[in-house]
Amino acid sequence: MSAGAWVYRQTETAREEPPSGLFTVGFYEPTGKWHPESDWQSADAAAARVHWLNGGTLDRYEAACESCHAVRTLHPVHVQGFDVRLCDDCADEVRAEQESRGAQP
Repeated sequence: MSAGAWVYRQTETAREEPPSGLFTVGFYEPTGKWHPESDWQSADAAAARVHWLNGGTLDRYEAACESCHAVRTLHPVHVQGFDVRLCDDCADEVRAEQESRGAQP
């Protein structure tokens, strides 16, 4: 467990519009050492994880779905090595696709 609050930082930048990249959630020790916890493909998704880790509830946290971009309450789904935040409809589609390929969600 962290000594301070959970935070996120952009750890990679992609040259896209709008700006995107990789956002890593973690915490800093008082000495300044960084401890990563998870990687996310958007700042909104990383913010949702930080919100939950710092004691918030995800059922009240809304952000843009990383697939359809609708602003809804989101759920974490593991896709191609990353945790992404998807709305119920998009999460169902991804799970169905993963099951049809025999992949683990």
